[in-house]
Amino acid sequence: MKQYGGPAGGAQPPLHVSASIARGIAETAVGSISGVRAGLSRDPDVNDAHNLVPGPRTNEEQVALLLDEYTPGPGDRPPAGVPRTAEFWETTAQAGRERIFTDIRASLTAYDIPDATDIELVGAKGDTEDRIALVRQCLLDDRPVVSASFTGSLKRLLITGNPRAMSLSILVKIPGAPLSAAVVTPNSGLTADCSSAYRLRLPEVEWEELNEDTGRQPAEQGYILLPRQMRRLEPVLEEHYPDIEYAHDTCSAITEALLSHNVPVALHYSGTVLDSAIVLVAAAHKLAVRPLADGGRALPSWMGSQLLMSALKEGVDIPDLIVARDEVTAKTLDQRLTRAHRARP
Repeated sequence: MKQYGGPAGGAQPPLHVSASIARGIAETAVGSISGVRAGLSRDPDVNDAHNLVPGPRTNEEQVALLLDEYTPGPGDRPPAGVPRTAEFWETTAQAGRERIFTDIRASLTAYDIPDATDIELVGAKGDTEDRIALVRQCLLDDRPVVSASFTGSLKRLLITGNPRAMSLSILVKIPGAPLSAAVVTPNSGLTADCSSAYRLRLPEVEWEELNEDTGRQPAEQGYILLPRQMRRLEPVLEEHYPDIEYAHDTCSAITEALLSHNVPVALHYSGTVLDSAIVLVAAAHKLAVRPLADGGRALPSWMGSQLLMSALKEGVDIPDLIVARDEVTAKTLDQRLTRAHRARP
């Protein structure tokens, strides 16, 4: 990976440095997630297979597993099936998360940031409030910071193989440079700041900058993407949208379905700002992004950047968002959702 950064002696970094870092992290993360998934497809060592995968070979082993006691932690539910199966997947997912963060941290050593000996990487430890507080402190201290936040479930991704099960929401802020954002799924890497947007072309592993000449396939208007919590509205909405998909993680689903493919519109439950890189990425990639039940126009990329920065500094959540191919499609869904909520309180 190339080094980026300005000259020594207190000079400000070039404006593109945060965008370059976002692309580098996104590329690393796509490869790291692929590596974690590939590790599960390899046959375990013959001598250790019975320790890695709960598959008893004799009657005595079967009885021993059935008698195996499992004590759930506070707030945990007993796992379904053989107790050690749940433990195996929890352990595997945790190891995967640690590997991804280790790879991201290693990739950051390629960058030379003036007046800073280190880039603060936030996301590997601490709860959401602690991580937001750390990012805010970095902004106050004018220190370079990178936040990498898992949205959805890595465990679900590893078990089902569904690329819409999980994504990484990445925010990069370097003093003197604009905020950059990236969204990563197993199949996609997309980055943006308020003036540029890039997508990672696979399998070539080449970055392509999007511009006014970048083409896109037409979207089929009968399709829509919603959070799974809104399934109760299906009887009202299916008149207008015959093919409704419900997602556990709308961030990864929007990245795959709207930005990388041809679904026309989605609703995104945004929540915490660290999980909301999709706001800036979608706006910079020329999608219409507007808060739900808001009469205003779609947010241009600079307003998406401003919204994220304000939320980071104030520690507030991002509102629910409609993301669409165009403003008319976004406004139409907004109106239909409002009527659907009234019809089914």
